[in-house]
Amino acid sequence: VLHGRAGRIDRVADIAAAAHVSPRTFFRHFPTKEDAIPLAHRANVHNFETRLAEADGSDVVQSLIVATRAAIKPVLSREIDRRRYRLIFATPVLRARMAASDLDHLRLATDHLSASLDPIRAAMTAAAGLAAVNHTLERFAGDDSAEDCLQTLTFGLSQLDALAGPHHPDVRRFVVLAETHLSQEDLIASLRRTQGVS
Repeated sequence: VLHGRAGRIDRVADIAAAAHVSPRTFFRHFPTKEDAIPLAHRANVHNFETRLAEADGSDVVQSLIVATRAAIKPVLSREIDRRRYRLIFATPVLRARMAASDLDHLRLATDHLSASLDPIRAAMTAAAGLAAVNHTLERFAGDDSAEDCLQTLTFGLSQLDALAGPHHPDVRRFVVLAETHLSQEDLIASLRRTQGVS
């Protein structure tokens, strides 16, 4: 009943009647009808955090990709999750709650990537990964098959390596300057400071 018709939450009276309680009893337990929808936020964050911890950390981007796929793949196999995401994407209050949950996922991914990437590339790569997940979930909430959604996710995540750029300690960086007012010594000192080299 909570999943309603046409991607909307049913009226509280309908929900209460299906649960064999009065609307007053319903509101004693849930301030709004949207509060009765389980978003599984804590479980999803914990699952993602566990998958990151289990992933091989030698390549932070690849381990993020493996952890993300492992966390999302089971969701794509459950029809109840499809209905839940339909409802989330159709209901502004629930979409806002999902966005708040996204911040926890983003923090975990950024922290994980920061082990090998500079802060801006870690944040951008984490955000791109989250965008790939959310795009996949929106397609899943529609009528796309689980297999098509997994292919969408795989494609989106495959772009993270390019966004992250070189992230192995043995990769050397090159700087090309067209013109500068700095002396050679000042330029070298400036480059060393930005790279954290003394």
